Amino acid sequence: EEMYNAWLADPKSVHVSWDSFFRSSSAGALPGQAYQPPPSLAEPGRNQVPLTSLVPHFGGGVAMGGQINEKVIDDHLAVQAIIRSYQARGHLVAELDPLGITYADLHSKYSDRQGNPHQIVLRQHMLPDEADMDRSFKLPSTTFIGGKEKALPL
Repeated sequence: EEMYNAWLADPKSVHVSWDSFFRSSSAGALPGQAYQPPPSLAEPGRNQVPLTSLVPHFGGGVAMGGQINEKVIDDHLAVQAIIRSYQARGHLVAELDPLGITYADLHSKYSDRQGNPHQIVLRQHMLPDEADMDRSFKLPSTTFIGGKEKALPL
């Protein structure tokens, strides 16, 4: 109440967000509708890949009659899941003791003794066709495995 009374006396005496809220409320907006969130400080879409970048374009439109191929999207999501799986489990298959000074069998659950991931870990996210291994897939902006490359083959 004190803030509202201060705003009535001088709108510049309260923070700009409260000024906006009180102005909206005074104009008849309900309290749940009077709030307006501040603009985001993050870049818009930083962790998002636009679908149009995944689908080939012909003549400015989406290929083949304007329909998006769901397989392309599913394959892209599978690649994202593979990348994330390696990010989350990479430390479990890393050679943390190359001299073998201490023995800890960290590899048994997630990899063989050479550090190669078990096929079941890969197949959980793997694409169904071996031909997909030669296709290039667009990388998200939060993945730094490609250096300056925007797309890499599996």
